[in-house]
Amino acid sequence: MSRYWMKTSVNYTLVGEGHEKGAKYSFANIAKDVDADKIVKFGKVLETLTNDKVSDATIAVTDHITAE
Repeated sequence: MSRYWMKTSVNYTLVGEGHEKGAKYSFANIAKDVDADKIVKFGKVLETLTNDKVSDATIAVTDHITAE
C-alpha cells in the first residue's frame, strides 16, 4: 500500500459586522507541509484586508492511497 499527497486547502472563518456568525473563506493549492505559524500569519493578512477577526482555520489534506 502506498500513500501520496494530492492537495492541501485552508478554510478560514472570519467574524465581523454583518456576519457575526462567521463568513467562510477557502484557499486551495496550499503547500504540502504548511505549518501553523504560516496559517496564523496569513490569517492576520486577512484580518487587515477585511477589518474582521479570524475565529478559526481548518486545514484539509487529501491523500491518495493505492492498494498494491
